[in-house]
Order: sequence, then C-alpha cells, then structure tokens
Amino acid sequence: MKRVGIIGGMSWQSTIEYYRGLNALSEKYGNGFSTIDIIIYSLNFRDIENFQRLNDWDSIEKMVSLAAVNLERAGAAFLIIASNTIHKILPYVKMRVEIPFLSIVDAIGDEINRRENKKVALLGTRFTMEEKFYIKGLSEKTKAEIIVPEKKDREIIDRIIFEELTKDIISDKSRSVLLNIIEKLKKDGADGVILGCTELPLIISQEISPISLFNSTEIHIKKAFEFALKDN
Repeated sequence: MKRVGIIGGMSWQSTIEYYRGLNALSEKYGNGFSTIDIIIYSLNFRDIENFQRLNDWDSIEKMVSLAAVNLERAGAAFLIIASNTIHKILPYVKMRVEIPFLSIVDAIGDEINRRENKKVALLGTRFTMEEKFYIKGLSEKTKAEIIVPEKKDREIIDRIIFEELTKDIISDKSRSVLLNIIEKLKKDGADGVILGCTELPLIISQEISPISLFNSTEIHIKKAFEFALKDN
C-alpha cells in the first residue's frame, strides 16, 4: 500500500474526517486491524484564512508548497489536499514536487460522469463558488452544467463555513438554511449538489438532501484509498 501524504489543517475538522475515512476503508477491506500508512502536514488555518481574506494566494502557495515538499521528503508516495478551496493553487504546488497529486475536483468530475447528472449545483466557500478554478476544472472533465447559488446565498454559505463549521459549531438553524438553498437550486433544475467544502458534510448528508448529493470529502477519500492500493 502506498503512503498517503495529506496537507491538512484547513480546517482540522475536515482533516480528521480524512484520517477517519481512510482508516475506516482500510479496516473494512483489510483484515479487521488494517490501518493506512499516512503522513499529515497540518497547516495553521488562521494564517490560511487571513491570506484568503487579503487575496494573498502567493503566500498560501508558499505554505502549501512547503508542506508538499516536506511530505515528499518524508516518503509520501502521493499527495492530497484536505480542502476544496486550496485547490485553486494546486497547479503551482504540483510543480514543486515529483510525486503525484490527487485532485478533489477531478474526483468529483469522475463521480458526476459516473452518475450521469446533467445540471449540478456547487456549494462551498465564496472562493470556490465565485472563482473559475473549480467550475472550469469540472467543465473540462464533465458535460454537466455547473451552477452556483445567488450572491446572497453564497454569502450565507461562506459565513456558515468560516464562522461555524471550521469552529466545530453545528447548528440546526444553519442546516435548515442550507437545505432551503439546495431546494431553490433544485427548482432551478439542479439534479445534484456538490458539497464543495470539506466541512459541509459535517452538517448536510444525503439522507436529508432533496437531491443527489456529492460529498467531496467522501469521494476524495475513496479515490485516495483506491490509488493507495494500486501497485504502480
């Protein structure tokens, strides 16, 4: 099994889900006591969040690149970033290392193609919903139309993520707000919704979603586990 290098801490809540999810799969498909070979480089989310607000993506790229280089030196066979938003600078970080990266955007695109969805809504931080890297990446990989909520709803989702979910605050009120937003997107023709933030699955699940749900964390974890099992 290949050693997985995880760039995490953005936030620590979602990083825990990656550790938990990969080991749960290893235990399920191993001998009952099997755990996965993982190295985690956990960044300080306070610094990341501050640079995001300042739109200083060069500083974020330097931090993430340093983590990638150190994970490669520590023996990781491949890398994943436990965050959707940080994939904005993935093309630059990939140039700093020789080992492969598994993109969460590619993983979501593959799953959209597998399910054959036609119109998919994207929820996430305002960076993920409003900048082109995520939608462009999905558009290059799938024929599905990708839509985002209206501006007011994007601001609400971003606030819930940064002010609540990254601080481990799970509110029934915020859950209802998010479900109402998904209902509106369904009325706009969406037949699926991407939880394009690794914290969103902490508050929304398929059991309560009115449409097909793409849990980016779960899908990315599954892809990483499958890649770790490959011989080459």
